[in-house]
Amino acid sequence: MTTVDLITALFYEVDEQLGAIPKHPEAHLWPSEVVTLGLLHALKGVGNRAFYRWLTRDYRPLFPRLPERTRLFRFCRKFCLGGREEAVAPVCGRIRRLGSRTVRP
Repeated sequence: MTTVDLITALFYEVDEQLGAIPKHPEAHLWPSEVVTLGLLHALKGVGNRAFYRWLTRDYRPLFPRLPERTRLFRFCRKFCLGGREEAVAPVCGRIRRLGSRTVRP
């Protein structure tokens, strides 16, 4: 499984759980995208700057409306720690099946 396949599968699983959460009219990313990026960051296991550099260098086409680094991580804290943990919990159990080792460089 390639990293693109992993990101796509992870997004699908997150979107199935969070699809009912609406996007703010001025937002560039859907909540599902933000949570996917937060989970991907946790899987990658590197710092914020290194993760953002990796994401923009290699996977920018998957997230064309990606905000700047500090704003992205503020959104991640809001959606990943904002009382929606129970909605994301089923996804976290499926990550092992998706092959998290493919995220490592």
